[in-house]
Order: sequence, then C-alpha cells, then structure tokens
Amino acid sequence: MQYESRISRGEGKRLSYVKDLGNHGIPLVPYQNRTLWETPSGQVVGIGYCSEHSGWSWPYFLGLPLRPMDVAVALCETAYGQLLDFVLPRDFLARIWDSLGEGARQKKLHIRWSQGEWWLQLPGRSHQSISSYLHAITNLN
Repeated sequence: MQYESRISRGEGKRLSYVKDLGNHGIPLVPYQNRTLWETPSGQVVGIGYCSEHSGWSWPYFLGLPLRPMDVAVALCETAYGQLLDFVLPRDFLARIWDSLGEGARQKKLHIRWSQGEWWLQLPGRSHQSISSYLHAITNLN
C-alpha cells in the first residue's frame, strides 16, 4: 500500500468536492492557492480539509488562510471515509473570525460532534453550533 500525505489527500478531497459542486451547478475556479476558490459572482471561498483524529476531544482540526473570505467550507472526513462539508456563510464568518485561533499563517478550526450537534470551538468563548451549515451548498450562491 502506498502512503498518501495529508497534504495530497486534502488536495484530492478538495478537488473532488469542487468537481461535485460543479456538477450541482456551482462552478468554482482556483483563486490564489490550493485552498482559495472563486464563484462566478466573485465570492472568495476557502476550503479546508481534515481527517478525523479519534481520541482527541475535538477530533477535527483544520486551517484556512488568514485572508478574509466570503464563504468557508470545512471538509471533515470521518474515520469511515464519509466527507462532511460545513459551508459557513459570510455573516457567520464575520461573527466568529476574530475569535478563531491562529497559527502557521492560518485560522484554526476545531470541530466536534456532541449532544446531537456539530460544534465549532471558539477559544475563550462558548462553542458555536454549526449543524445548520452541514451540506448547506446554497450558501455558495
């Protein structure tokens, strides 16, 4: 079995997700780097990827560029290979952006399932439910 790096795996998942969006009538084109894309209307979309780390209290940990964006997509791959996409719209990002942790020139997102909801950790603040953004691709229009 050949080893696949985290970076190449994330790149492949991002490209597959972008292709699926195109098949649903939402074409994206590369914008600045491998995580930033643009919609036909000019919205900048950041797409981050992570795989589940079982045993961690916040098993999904991913980064997005520090640069402001209109929409952020958190692609979270479960230990069983299911790809969850949380499509976070501009108004939500505006409320939480400054509360996200930073490191290695990225905004850090920590996500977990608890008490029947998906949660985003906001350091120093309460957690924010993101369940309503699961598969919410209409936020990309």
